[in-house]
Amino acid sequence: MKSSDTGNIAELIEMLRQDAVEKYKEEHGWIPTTERLPDQREFIESYVRSAYAAEFLVTIEGAEKATTLYYSQTGVWFDKQGEPYKVAAWMPLPEVFRG
Repeated sequence: MKSSDTGNIAELIEMLRQDAVEKYKEEHGWIPTTERLPDQREFIESYVRSAYAAEFLVTIEGAEKATTLYYSQTGVWFDKQGEPYKVAAWMPLPEVFRG
């Protein structure tokens, strides 16, 4: 495999990931943080799935792509390094594909 093939595969994987995110958004929709934050049930369900912290799919203010961040019950969105972010919208993570 050539190094250029690796770049093309990485681009394809990113395109497929973004397509999956877009499809999920169409079916379930983003929840703006100005409307509401994760409730107790959503927090617990997400926490149990992650086993590290309550993880959600988010859009960070000013970002062009969705990503995942963790949410604390104190209202802070953060990454694995503990860096806080200002989130514009969120949604629960979709179920893992089981083919």
